[in-house]
Amino acid sequence: MVPVLKTWEELGIDMQELPDGTWASMEGQVNDKTFSDWLKRKESETPGFADKTLGKGRAELFRDGKLTMDQMISGGKPLTLGELKNKYSGKVAAMDAIDKKAFSDWTKQVTQKDYKARHEFKQVGVIPDYVMNDKAVKALNPVNNEIHISDHQLRHSVRETKKNVGTALPLSIVKQLPLNLESADYFFDSKQNNLLAVFDVGDGKSVGKSVIVIDFKKGKKSYNSIVTSGVIDATTLGMRIYKKIT
Repeated sequence: MVPVLKTWEELGIDMQELPDGTWASMEGQVNDKTFSDWLKRKESETPGFADKTLGKGRAELFRDGKLTMDQMISGGKPLTLGELKNKYSGKVAAMDAIDKKAFSDWTKQVTQKDYKARHEFKQVGVIPDYVMNDKAVKALNPVNNEIHISDHQLRHSVRETKKNVGTALPLSIVKQLPLNLESADYFFDSKQNNLLAVFDVGDGKSVGKSVIVIDFKKGKKSYNSIVTSGVIDATTLGMRIYKKIT
């Protein structure tokens, strides 16, 4: 399948159109499939690039993973910041409510050698609206859009056996898990019927993943819970069981 890309004009962006057929080769051989993918890459290469392309307010929402490009556009025209606030204020507020510093401090405490896991759950993120609206995800009847992780599951992600084989997430990445989930790409695992949140780990070769089980039950409560996280080869995501949610 060949992706159909909108023009700059259709995206409401004041930039000169690219000649036909040059998208894949404008910077040499690139793998960008969508405008969002391209913009994420350009922003990582040149911090602040999105500000010039989208405007500072929309760029901040995009960069923080709070809204997708599709959510910022209606009828081929970009929504104003006021319109975005009215339409998505609940989602943005839910993500802002997660105290990232408190989570980082909790992670430091939980990963201490002498810590005894109590199966205490903390909210670490929010499943984006476009993922919640995916047919396969909706079929699982998520209890809500919140993502949680327990102290036991967090320790599992950095355990020694994973470190020994090079698949453990660095502690610095785990501490920033709320931020990583905001910018993650989401995949549906059709074999296990769960979600993968996939994010950059900064080495240019591997990616981080968090496996999210929908309606994970612990006692009388249900969570959309991260059951494990780790580092994988990015090519693994090309397996047929994984479908990128867009």
